[in-house]
Formats: sequence, C-alpha cells, structure tokens
Amino acid sequence: MTAKSNRHSAQRRLALASGLNVAIFLVELVGGFLTNSLGLISDAMHNLSDILGLGVSYAASRVALRKSNSQKSYGYLRAEIIAAFINALTLVLVGIYVIYEGIVRIRNPQVVTGLWMMVIALVALAANSAATLLLRRDARDDLSVRSAFLHLLGDAIQSLAVIAAGVLIYWKNLYFLDSVVSIAIGVFLI
Repeated sequence: MTAKSNRHSAQRRLALASGLNVAIFLVELVGGFLTNSLGLISDAMHNLSDILGLGVSYAASRVALRKSNSQKSYGYLRAEIIAAFINALTLVLVGIYVIYEGIVRIRNPQVVTGLWMMVIALVALAANSAATLLLRRDARDDLSVRSAFLHLLGDAIQSLAVIAAGVLIYWKNLYFLDSVVSIAIGVFLI
C-alpha cells in the first residue's frame, strides 16, 4: 500500500470515528440532562471537543497530502503539528469549564438517576472503544491521528469513571460522586 492510500484509509477511519463521537455526544448530552448528571454532560462536552479535534485532525491529514512546492519545500506536514496543538488547547479549555461546573455542583448537590447514568455511560464506553480501535493502527505513523487516538482513549477511560459513579449513586445514593467524577474528568483533560 502506498503512503497516499494509507493516508486516505486513515482519513476514512477518522471520519467514521467522528461519526461515532457525534452519536456519543448527542446521547450523553440528552442523557445528562434527563438524568441530571453533570458527569454525563461533562463527558458529552469532552466528546464535543473530540468532534472538533477529529475535524481538525481530518483537515490536517488532507492538507498534509499536498505536495511540496517552491515555497513549502517540505510540503504541508506541519499541519499535523498544528492540529495536535489545537486538540490539546481544546482539552485544556473544556477541562477548566468542567472543573468549574463540578465545584458549583459540590456546593449545591443534585439528585442524579444513577441507573440511566450507567446505561448511557456503557453505550458511550462501547462507542469510544470502537472509535479508539479504528484509529489504533494509524496512530503509529500520523501525529494528528495519534492525538485523536489518545483523545478517544481518554474518553473510554472517562466513561469507565462515569459508570463507576453511576453504580455508587444507584446503590448508595452518593450523589456528590457525580460532581467528583466531573472534576476528575476536568483534571484528566488538562
């Protein structure tokens, strides 16, 4: 397989991973509001940043395919570095927001529907894992895909944390854990 066809395959997988993240975002955002779970809303916001990050990574991969010319003797491979930077900056900004909201919720705890929180987080875990597996092979050779891969891997880990909080909320009514997991997600993002 040529380098160009490898890049096109990677772009298709990035597009599919983006589609999965749009679905995760919508399910978690609606589910977060229905269950009153800041943990799900925080994870949804992180997935929104994934969607934007995957879009930037996809665009960078497309730009990197351009051939070198007299002004760009090395081509456009720097686009991938810029995409990785934009992904990192987005994570930091979303992390700060999630931490702030978590602190507000700790001061004013809310009742959360733990069972549905778990179910929705399980769906998100499955989709995040599938998206991560889609990008695993390409992450070795492409910096922008690697940043998207790590971003999605982090999402899968966060979904596990939301599931754990949902279990404890469901069985023990420990509603403050929703805020704690949100703050942990924010710290993890940063």
